Amino acid sequence: MEYIVYRDLYKTMTFESKNGKRFKYEIFKSSDASKLLTSVSLLDEFLPGLKAWVVIEPALTLPLEHHHPEYATEECVKHFRENYFSE
Repeated sequence: MEYIVYRDLYKTMTFESKNGKRFKYEIFKSSDASKLLTSVSLLDEFLPGLKAWVVIEPALTLPLEHHHPEYATEECVKHFRENYFSE
């Protein structure tokens, strides 16, 4: 079993689906900078005027191509288009 600490926020990205739902991708680097993990949240309105980010995918692992974390942005865009854009 491998235990990796994810503690450094690398980047935050927000997207909007066709129906106006807002999604947030928070990309974290592992403590040894060998892996990236993304948390996906949805902006939900619980009561009129009261909105909060609700985590819908807490641990999405991203491939880290040749130790270039900038590819994480492309992976998040791809994931959003394939999974949430049509919502």
